[in-house]
Amino acid sequence: MNEHPFSNEELRLAELLHQFLALSDDQDYAGRITFRGPNGEFIGEAKLSARDIEAANTALGSVNDAREAMEEACLAGEPLLDVDADDVAGLVADVEAFLANGGIA
Repeated sequence: MNEHPFSNEELRLAELLHQFLALSDDQDYAGRITFRGPNGEFIGEAKLSARDIEAANTALGSVNDAREAMEEACLAGEPLLDVDADDVAGLVADVEAFLANGGIA
């Protein structure tokens, strides 16, 4: 990790790095991802297994799809979805269980 105190931007990157590091402890590496700050400062790196890469791709793809759908709905003037707090709590529990299980459904 970096020797100097992190800026807000670097802290956000360090948090993202932590999420990648927490995917699994599988040591059959298929790739690595390096994080650098806005001025090129090294933040850290994560070595990822093929399963880690697939889990990250699936999760980010879902986030991007949801964001795109919301943006399209807003541009079309459609009201945002009314989400029940219990549904959100259930979804969070499902995601935490998925991640705790190494990204396996």
